[in-house]
Amino acid sequence: MFNSMYERAMKTHNLVAINILALAILLAVIWFNTRPVGPPSDVTYGFDVSHYQGTIQWDSIDTSTYDFSIAKATGGTDYIDPDFSVNWNGMKERGLIRGAYHYFYPNESATQQAQNYLNTVKGLQESDLPPIIDIEVSNGLDAKTIVQGLLTWLVEVEKATQRRPMIYSDLNFAQTYLTDESLSAYPLWIADYNDTVGDLPKPWQASGWRLWQYSDSGALDGIEGAVDQDKFQGDKKALKAFIKSTVVSK
Repeated sequence: MFNSMYERAMKTHNLVAINILALAILLAVIWFNTRPVGPPSDVTYGFDVSHYQGTIQWDSIDTSTYDFSIAKATGGTDYIDPDFSVNWNGMKERGLIRGAYHYFYPNESATQQAQNYLNTVKGLQESDLPPIIDIEVSNGLDAKTIVQGLLTWLVEVEKATQRRPMIYSDLNFAQTYLTDESLSAYPLWIADYNDTVGDLPKPWQASGWRLWQYSDSGALDGIEGAVDQDKFQGDKKALKAFIKSTVVSK
């Protein structure tokens, strides 16, 4: 009888111990899956917007995760994003490093497109990202003609702003049309929605990308619907140093 009672007591003790261990494991799993995870220190996160995002509640944007934002300013020779002014001011008021981009149409006057951008942005502050040109359509033109137009816009905007502009493109388009070595003077913002960026076009194989648009389906408080998400290759201090490096001497 004593042995039987002892065995029952040991079984009960073991069962309690197993239950405690299982509970501890469950709590550990819950903690791991819900713990706050900050971004790696060697990457700075941002996002980009246009009128497609509608009215943005800038005071709701999470500035503990995101340090920069880029807004569409213009497109072609005469289009102005209807939300640009509000977004431009909203980014500044929220304390985000801000940038403004132009959507380029190769079949329209590059000079007039540059002027449209300059007239709309009305100057950049030292803390702003450099001017950005978004090129992702060919309009039926060949690579040589596209690059000629790009360079016209880049040179004219650089001269007016005293800042070295940045080029945005998706990887497939860039690999097809942006292979001219003359483009290597301009930092690259690449769009590629994969785990890592694929092989860059020749002009940037040595320098690499500066910004990477890694998703077009982000969700942010303050923005309805999906939003593009971006990374800068470096911490916030490095981002500020990059911005400073785009200033050109007069």
